[in-house]
Amino acid sequence: MVWCVPKRGHVVGSVIGRYRLLELLGRGGMSVVYLAEHTLLGKKVAIKLLHDEYSRDPRVVARFVDEARAAALVRHPGIVDIHDFGRHDDGRAFLVMERLDGESLARRLHRDGPLPERLVVDVLRQSARALAATHAAGVIHRDLKPANLFLERDATQQWGVMVKVLDFGVCRLSEGPKVRLTLKGAIVGTPAYMAPEQCKNARDADPRADVYALGCIAFEMAVGRPPFIQKGMGDLLVAHATSAPPLHLLDSVVSSPLRAVIARMLAKAPDARPQSMTDVDDALATAAAQRDEARSFVAAHVTAPMEAVVCDTIVDGTPPEMLPGADVSDPLAHGRHRPS
Repeated sequence: MVWCVPKRGHVVGSVIGRYRLLELLGRGGMSVVYLAEHTLLGKKVAIKLLHDEYSRDPRVVARFVDEARAAALVRHPGIVDIHDFGRHDDGRAFLVMERLDGESLARRLHRDGPLPERLVVDVLRQSARALAATHAAGVIHRDLKPANLFLERDATQQWGVMVKVLDFGVCRLSEGPKVRLTLKGAIVGTPAYMAPEQCKNARDADPRADVYALGCIAFEMAVGRPPFIQKGMGDLLVAHATSAPPLHLLDSVVSSPLRAVIARMLAKAPDARPQSMTDVDDALATAAAQRDEARSFVAAHVTAPMEAVVCDTIVDGTPPEMLPGADVSDPLAHGRHRPS
């Protein structure tokens, strides 16, 4: 997240709708996000304000509205809650969202590097359950990446974080007849995390494209980098479509069952991947159980031979002077192992 000075004079203390801006939280390529509070109720929220140039583009604003609609369609604790949509006096579109306390997965990875396997599985399973709910509501995210998975502080969770899926700005709302906002052949998403079919045509993306993107995130959480790191966008798109992911990098950092799940998620052909986020969640649960079973087996069988050695070792307590061939006249024969 890049810190910067906001445009158009929107500074701390300005009022947008019924919300007073309190703090600049960050800025992206299309929007800027502020911490704000309701002027009457005092409730803290986050305000996502679209940049001037994009607010003048009807198609971009339509996607901005789709983001609000997508989140409103899904009632799940793992989806960020959007309270309102509107336009400021200067014409800029804005969303009012729930305030989150924590950090993005991208920031966590940048600071700490690869994560422990149990945390990797926990983040993946929470994300998969939230995305299963979005897919059931007819929403395909199409831009999953670490920056769009937020780790909210939550002491009730095993690892102290609740995963929130953010930014449905390029989502596809697949339910019912509606105007398609994605042009034929258009590329939509973030290249490092795009499924092969999405690299060719964003309109071909179905929920299994989100499965692939989550597989890229899984790889990055385990290894510390996405599966493909080519510098140019074209090279990245070609790599997703034609190159085998470097699964060998997972060999020394995750268990074999988890490696197998990630490998399936990164399959080139959509039919070879888990077919839904529910399937992903189930596969991860099975992998975690297999890992724990294997570790329990190893622990049990590593300690057994050590115990056997202790039990089978005979300690001879015969005094040295009574051993065969001992010279009792030797003054050192008596208590030769005793301290002087």
